[in-house]
Amino acid sequence: MPASGAPADRTLRSSTAVIALGATAGDVAYATEGAGGLCGQIHIWRTATRATIVFPRPLRFCEETSTGTGIAGVTTGGGRVLWLSYTGGNYREWRLYTASVERPRPREVEFLPVDAEDPSPIVLGRPAERLLPFAVGARAVVLRPNGSRAFVWNAGAQIRALAANVGRVAVLLANGRVVVLSAAGATLAEYSDYAPGAVRSIRSSSRGVVLELAAAVEIRNGSGRTTVPLPPAARLLDFVENRILYARGRQVRAIRLADRADVLLRTAGPTASPSVPVLAQLTRAGLAYVRGGAVSWAPWRLLPGT
Repeated sequence: MPASGAPADRTLRSSTAVIALGATAGDVAYATEGAGGLCGQIHIWRTATRATIVFPRPLRFCEETSTGTGIAGVTTGGGRVLWLSYTGGNYREWRLYTASVERPRPREVEFLPVDAEDPSPIVLGRPAERLLPFAVGARAVVLRPNGSRAFVWNAGAQIRALAANVGRVAVLLANGRVVVLSAAGATLAEYSDYAPGAVRSIRSSSRGVVLELAAAVEIRNGSGRTTVPLPPAARLLDFVENRILYARGRQVRAIRLADRADVLLRTAGPTASPSVPVLAQLTRAGLAYVRGGAVSWAPWRLLPGT
């Protein structure tokens, strides 16, 4: 019976809160909160070998500012990490960094200052093992694990979200349009029947593009459409191996498409952010989830209903 963490789950503990999480295959990237004047830091846990790499901080010390300083998100794929950090007063400065296991020194990829009340102008996408997408305004950029660019694509409208899968990248635009691109940036599919704001988040899979709506998940593939209702107050976390991973409160649950069985996998949280009470991602190798200052890993074979 899964509780806050099953006894067989592996766990890494931190002296400060874990504030961001990303996972592909058996790699788990996470960000820890800064403390004592030190900036937050990025880690990658390679669960297959049990090795942990701690990346150098781009800036060692972080001053307290009126609108805050921290790490907003982290993703990983093929041994590379991307993370988004911010600091500011009247203006908030957003920076996107990257590093890899082979070259751990951080490199700044993007820098954009905006008004303190504005959302981040840089969007981190859900990566695949060989494609790491992000967006700046209307420009989508997809990196390979070696740091080179697979392609750059101009959407012609503000990009709200991106997600990669093997050989494809799904992009959600502010006007509601959803575009599916190849690994070279060619358009494979386009869906224009959503109102702005109707799609809350997006994932990409071999079954098609996965869209989170107000009370359901919709899977589009060509002219095909599969709709799976979500419980009230549910939030999509991931879609892997024909399973919809979602959070409801602090519960991490999965709906299996084959029979619509809804299973409690683990209980996660609390996190440092009341607006995002659960940090969890599902990969083909297992489930990564956060509980305060701890990151846990549950191999696929230990997950209920798999």
